[in-house]
Amino acid sequence: MTQPGSPPDPAQWTWVDLFDRTFPGPDYAVTSNAGAGAAITAGELVIGPMPLQSNPGTLRTTVTLSAARWQAPDLQLQLDHRWAPTSGNPTQGPVLELTVVGETKNLTWDGEHLTWGAVTLGTTSGAPSESGTTYRTRLTADRTQGRLQVSRDADGLLDVPLPDDWDAGIGAGGTVQVSQASRSGSGDFTPIRIFIDSLAVRRGDGTADLSSGTLNASGGLRLGGEWRFAPGPPDDGVGSDGDVWADTGGGGLIYQRRDGTYKPVTQLLGTPGPQGEQGPQGPAGPQGPAGRDGVDGQPGELVGAVAVPLLLGDATPDGGLLIPLNPGAGSLIGYELLGVDGPDVQVEHTSDGSGYQPVTYPFTLTAGALRLTRTDDSGAVAVLRARSRAAQGSGEGVGTFTEQFDPDGFITLVEAQITTDGDGFVTVTNASATADSEGFITLERTS
Repeated sequence: MTQPGSPPDPAQWTWVDLFDRTFPGPDYAVTSNAGAGAAITAGELVIGPMPLQSNPGTLRTTVTLSAARWQAPDLQLQLDHRWAPTSGNPTQGPVLELTVVGETKNLTWDGEHLTWGAVTLGTTSGAPSESGTTYRTRLTADRTQGRLQVSRDADGLLDVPLPDDWDAGIGAGGTVQVSQASRSGSGDFTPIRIFIDSLAVRRGDGTADLSSGTLNASGGLRLGGEWRFAPGPPDDGVGSDGDVWADTGGGGLIYQRRDGTYKPVTQLLGTPGPQGEQGPQGPAGPQGPAGRDGVDGQPGELVGAVAVPLLLGDATPDGGLLIPLNPGAGSLIGYELLGVDGPDVQVEHTSDGSGYQPVTYPFTLTAGALRLTRTDDSGAVAVLRARSRAAQGSGEGVGTFTEQFDPDGFITLVEAQITTDGDGFVTVTNASATADSEGFITLERTS
């Protein structure tokens, strides 16, 4: 038996009946002028058996869905159905009628004709209906789109304008009927049953064509069916043609179900762009306030050590920030690293370039290279505290300054006489400076 795809998803429909019980119950009323009835058997609603007749169209067995389940001025009605004879193999199948019963007029589809009251709105030759094959028929009356449509499986059979007197004819709401009507047997009057696997109804809410969508008044595409938001690719076994699946897993792909398979139609998220160029260095900040006076130091202390903060304002490039440590003027060799304040920075050192090792503070730099790695991109400033290589003072006479170190390693030259120019640069007026071969300067007190 060929199935029409999948049972209707209850999340998409107002009322879904898969007939997974024993009796129709109060959901349906059965009427017949052919001495036939309707019952639920093995998960299907079975109408009949009714024999083929020599007076077609006069005999009918009708199953009416309770108005408590459905009564509205527009709808989509969907059936999965098949037919089979009680014996033999007749050349003709029964007439399956779908009817929306209004207050003064009815809309009926009999497999070939769509009629509104006594007026035929459209006719199609239809496709042959073979015994034992399951079909999915959908009848849509959509007041939002102003269309009446009939489809079977993936084939659109009719698409006509909604009659001008639709609201007046339907009134407050139409109810749903499914009927087996008699057809001429041409001498073969074998009794035939109609089997309904599922029945579903909902409003015709502007999604009349669930297979492709229609253009709305502003020229945009109205995507039909239900929208689902879930991470990852869609499940083809969920939903009906026209449904939309939005992948929320980060890729931004939008899929639409066509011919039983979800196919990508657009992408809302683009691929990440390249990293932008580094911005210009900002202006120097204002000079900080003068430090407090320290206590006098003892002669013979190390002199010339100066606090050297290294600032990192953002994440480092891939591979970290490499700082060569080569001998010569201006070299950092001999500087002492004291620690990091602010966001975490991984500090590593190598002597031969073959492998970096994390430093333990305090750490005196030797020849090789320093690697700084920061992943935090919050913009907060990380401060790598260090101080320059110290020189040994004489410990006697006027040639030395008394030094005071605070807990962070910053030094105060107690006897230094200083002046500050308009740009914030400081000059020690009672000292002479001597530079060694590597560019390091020693201050000697002159007065």
